[in-house]
Amino acid sequence: ATEDVGMLVGYTGSYAGIAIQSLLPASFVLALRRRLRLRPPPRGPAAARGGGENPFGSPLRSDAWAYAILAWAALALLLITVSHLHAIKL
Repeated sequence: ATEDVGMLVGYTGSYAGIAIQSLLPASFVLALRRRLRLRPPPRGPAAARGGGENPFGSPLRSDAWAYAILAWAALALLLITVSHLHAIKL
C-alpha cells in the first residue's frame, strides 16, 4: 500500500482524464459515423424532406479529426507514462 496519496491521485487522474476527455469521445464519434454510413438511405416521406447538406453540420466532419484526437491521446499517454516512470527513478 502506498502512503503517498498525491502519487495515487496523479496516476489515476492522468490516465482517466485522457480516457474521458479524448479516447471515449473520439471513439464514439468514429463508431457512430461508421454506423450511420452502414444504415440504408431513408424512403418515403422522410426521403422527400431530407437530402442535401445539413446546415447545422460540423465543419470538423472528416474522420481525420477524430483520428488526430486519438493520435494526440496516444502521444499524451506516452508522455505521461514516461513522466511517471521518470518520477519513480527506476
